[in-house]
Amino acid sequence: MHRGRSPLTHLFHVAKWKELAIIYVEKLMCNIFAQSFAITILC
Repeated sequence: MHRGRSPLTHLFHVAKWKELAIIYVEKLMCNIFAQSFAITILC
């Protein structure tokens, strides 16, 4: 009754992608913020 992928492995994989997505969004928001205020921020 055991499937190929364990739920734990799948959960870890999803968490990793979520982490990358959050970092990407934060950089994107930082860039938008910097542009709207016409200042250079190191993200």
